[in-house]
Amino acid sequence: MHTLLETLLESNVINIAILVVILIRFARQVVGEILVQRQQQVKEALEEASNRLKLAEQQLKTAQEEWSQTQEQINQIEEEANQTAQVVKEYWLKQANEAIAQLKTKTQQSLSQASRQVAKQIRQTLIELAIEKVKQTPIDGSQILDRHISLLSYHEAKNR
Repeated sequence: MHTLLETLLESNVINIAILVVILIRFARQVVGEILVQRQQQVKEALEEASNRLKLAEQQLKTAQEEWSQTQEQINQIEEEANQTAQVVKEYWLKQANEAIAQLKTKTQQSLSQASRQVAKQIRQTLIELAIEKVKQTPIDGSQILDRHISLLSYHEAKNR
C-alpha cells in the first residue's frame, strides 16, 4: 500500500495546496492594489462632489444676492413711478385749476362788459324817451328833464 505521502502526491492535494498558497499570496497583492485604486477613486469622487457642492452653494449665494438686488431695483422703480405719477397728477390738477380760474375771470369780464353795455343802452333809451316826452309835452321841459336825469342818475348809481 501506498503511504499517506504517496497518496497525497498522487491525488494532487499537495499541488492544489501549493496553488492555493501561491494564489493567496499573489491575489492578496492584486486585490490589495485593486482596493487601494478603488479607495482612491472613491476619495477623488468625494472630493469632486464636495467641490461641486461648494460651487453650487456659491452659485446659489450669488443668485440670491442678484435676486435681492433685482427686488431692490424693482422696489426703487415702483417708488419712482409712483412719485412721477404723483407729480404728473399734481401738474395736471394745477393746469386744470388755472384753466378754470381763467375761464371764470373771462366769464366775469364778459358779464361785466355786457352789463355795462346794457346799462349804456338803457341810459341812451331813457334819454331818448325823455327828450321825446319833453318835445311832446307843453309843460316846462326843464322839470321833466330834471326828473328823468335824476332817475337816470339813480339807476346808474344802482348798477355800479
